[in-house]
Amino acid sequence: MLADAVGWESILRNIAVANGIPTYTVYYSAVAARCTFDFPLANYFTHYREFFTQLTPREQAVGLEWARRSLAARLQGDNKDIPFMQTSIYRIKPGDRVLQQNDKLKVLICPHTLDDDLYACGWQVFSCFAEWMDHLGQLSNQTDYDWYLKMHPIAGNRDEIFIRDFVARYPRIKLIPKWTSPKQLKAEGVKFAFTIYGTLGHEYPALGIQVINAGNNRHIAYNFCHNPRKPEEFDHIVFNLPVIVDKKIDMQEIYQFYCIHYLYYRCPHRPVQDTFFRRPELYTNPYTPGVGTILPEERIARYKSYLDDWTPDFHEVTKRKTVELFREMDSYRDDVFYKNDPDMIEKKLAAVGLSLR
Repeated sequence: MLADAVGWESILRNIAVANGIPTYTVYYSAVAARCTFDFPLANYFTHYREFFTQLTPREQAVGLEWARRSLAARLQGDNKDIPFMQTSIYRIKPGDRVLQQNDKLKVLICPHTLDDDLYACGWQVFSCFAEWMDHLGQLSNQTDYDWYLKMHPIAGNRDEIFIRDFVARYPRIKLIPKWTSPKQLKAEGVKFAFTIYGTLGHEYPALGIQVINAGNNRHIAYNFCHNPRKPEEFDHIVFNLPVIVDKKIDMQEIYQFYCIHYLYYRCPHRPVQDTFFRRPELYTNPYTPGVGTILPEERIARYKSYLDDWTPDFHEVTKRKTVELFREMDSYRDDVFYKNDPDMIEKKLAAVGLSLR
């Protein structure tokens, strides 16, 4: 059992999985899941088109309208669908111009944070984040485009050190402020953005910016992104950006993705606090926005409270729940449409003035 099975833990994860050792993780939002090679969760997003066809005609129509309204709100700064971002970059007002005023094609690199290195959604075009970055750097020297790079909004000091060294080695790539509004970048002429599997894969196309991924990603079932599978395919796209610059983006595809991903599908992972804690508040999720480091004295206090709650009956209940937890993790399938709770669906719909009832 690993913590989140990403970052440096991904090495242990892949070694274990490759050798047939059952490997599990406690992932974001304190949910437990069985690990697969290259990713701790699953590959369910490859089946999103199929899942959409399993909805009733009314569910489809209402879901698409919910997606249209919710995505519009998100692009205005609403972050209810991305709670891990305490501040939405779409709330940032346009500032001084950051891109050069000329007729060159403008492309933007949007790197992940270093904490995401070796974290993947399955196959990747390049072996790791650093190789992807270096390859883009080399391509910047082979193309007559205006190249820009914007760090992730939550990038830390290590990211800044890495990125500043990177742009020093590839001076044709210009670093712009990480809190620059994507809407400002669109207005100033950005036509393409590069990521590996980021959420900008559906946000930027909705603004009219084409996205080029570099690996398996949550948008892989659709065509509103470019999804090369080999370095040669990746390079072919990059060298032919002027040819595809006017490609039309199908907003209906984006809405279909959005309603499945954020409204109807819910991966059936059980929160660990439901299994191991009599009082769930004793577990502090390290990914909860606004939660800081747990100090040693607080850890001791929580551990003491946990022991105070312990009884032989609670121990037996925990053993039974643990067996159930592992059975659920082992029985999970990517191609099964695990539908969100009806009440949760209604709650999300009501937030934008819709209902299925």
